[in-house]
Amino acid sequence: MNEDQRLECGLRELAEALRRFGYCRRQIPLQREGWQVNRKGVYRLYVEANLALMRKLGRKRRSTCALGAAEGSGSQPGVVGGLHDRCAQLRTEVSYLENRG
Repeated sequence: MNEDQRLECGLRELAEALRRFGYCRRQIPLQREGWQVNRKGVYRLYVEANLALMRKLGRKRRSTCALGAAEGSGSQPGVVGGLHDRCAQLRTEVSYLENRG
């Protein structure tokens, strides 16, 4: 067993014990055990061993139209580019079309 294979075994053991840690945080315990490794070497072995974590997906945000903001409230801080005004305009157009028919 060469040095890379022994290091990969140590990295796999750490991956089982410290599941939510990435390769950067798994490098520290390896160095404490006496391994002379840098982050690039740990990353290379980490990718070769297929130990990468799944990336978290961003959370879905609701649009300001779906929030049901009060109509006619004018310009509000934090509202970008008149989006609130456009949503209010669309709501009045929809209600006009519904009442027309």
